[in-house]
Amino acid sequence: MRDCYVGIDIGTTNTKAAILHTDGTLGLPLKAATPFYSAHGAIFFNLSLLENIIGDFRKKIRKRYRILGISFTSVGESVVPVRNGKALADPLFWNDPVTENTARNTPVTNEECNPEMNRKGKTNATLSIYKILWMRNVLRTEEPEFWLSIAGYFMYRFTRVPCWDYSQASRTMLLDIDRGAWSDDLLRRFDLQDRLPRICAMGSRIGQDEEGVSYALGGHDHITGLFCIETLAEKRPFIFDSIGSSESMVTLTDSRKFRSGSGEICIGAAFGPGSFYALNAIIYSGVLMKFIAGLGGGDTDAFFAVMNGRLLNSASPPEKIFPIIAGGDPVMGLEKSGLSLVNLPVDTDIVRLTHAAYVYMAAMARLNIDRLGSYTDPGALVIAGGGGTVNSLYLQYRAAVLDRPVYVAPSAEMGGIGAALCAARALKDEKTPLAFGRNQPLRIIQPDYKWAPLIRRQSDELLSFYRNMDGKKPSELFC
Repeated sequence: MRDCYVGIDIGTTNTKAAILHTDGTLGLPLKAATPFYSAHGAIFFNLSLLENIIGDFRKKIRKRYRILGISFTSVGESVVPVRNGKALADPLFWNDPVTENTARNTPVTNEECNPEMNRKGKTNATLSIYKILWMRNVLRTEEPEFWLSIAGYFMYRFTRVPCWDYSQASRTMLLDIDRGAWSDDLLRRFDLQDRLPRICAMGSRIGQDEEGVSYALGGHDHITGLFCIETLAEKRPFIFDSIGSSESMVTLTDSRKFRSGSGEICIGAAFGPGSFYALNAIIYSGVLMKFIAGLGGGDTDAFFAVMNGRLLNSASPPEKIFPIIAGGDPVMGLEKSGLSLVNLPVDTDIVRLTHAAYVYMAAMARLNIDRLGSYTDPGALVIAGGGGTVNSLYLQYRAAVLDRPVYVAPSAEMGGIGAALCAARALKDEKTPLAFGRNQPLRIIQPDYKWAPLIRRQSDELLSFYRNMDGKKPSELFC
């Protein structure tokens, strides 16, 4: 039987198992819908059904392969109260708004954790501390021995060792991020002394199950995915651009200190002590694309495939484009919402709108990547991943505006593969990650698109418009 490592990614929509063979190749992933249910006016993950799914994954994999190690990664913020080896309650969905009143009534500030999480005084109600307070108040279960992340809970179920990783711990608002330890003051304030177990580095070997399979610590799904990207980048500095329903850009850094105009950058703990990530986002990227596809009356991917064909067959693109203003982008910031089209020409058609959206998104990516350059090498590789990478013309626009190559990750299952790599690291296996990097080369999009000079000029004009927008009356924004 072939040896393999397994990474199990418990996500918002699906739970997946990635299979990484020791020769660096990937097996066919397993997938099941993540189970959840409604109660108390909120949405909960169903741990019992999740455990059945994970058990089924293991059985199917063991029929074909010998499992050397397993690691889990999961959505952030959700927490599980545990006593006597079992959950006292199912975890709240990671972004359920039911905790908003709790966050307003009991705002938590922790400058030692991550002041960026409470941007401009607005409390982030998804953080784990608010889920703990809400669950205590509403569910009124008996006091747990431990509170664990979802990934940590399943680690505990198989090894009986309770622990957290740094990336999930930094989403609780209870971490002293520089010390790499829980905040004693906040634990006392919320009566959580000894309720949050030790914090370990991602990729640590935690224990083994009754069958002798080793278990390694994974973490927050987005950060665990950086294990995969770091391997593909061959340890070179990188900025990972995850293009999905929203777009997040993240880099690893050895410092959380403010370096330059970082805007809405969020700093969190990454793999272990002294390892941090710097992240920013374009929240409305997917909304914008669905909006445009809706105007054209089509499925998003199919619609843009048609639009790309029409753009590629055009003699030239529109000479002028119009600005798009969207909340959640690096111009308007995360505190804004909504979508506006400014100076929309009366003769605009759907192809011209698509072109404008591509240039706008590339310009926003340029702003975010420039800001992240303050936390890493300014010449870091730009590596794109996620569902948005199926649109190759979209990536060509992006490379043209950035005026640098864009490298495309070969798989969308970054979290699960990253967890499998955590399992290999836990067993001090250096050969498998190297073989994986050789077997999964990055695809390169060069900045040589035929309209690149014009697209770069249009991007510059957009950014100039945004820079001059502050303080103007609405009437001054229109031609």
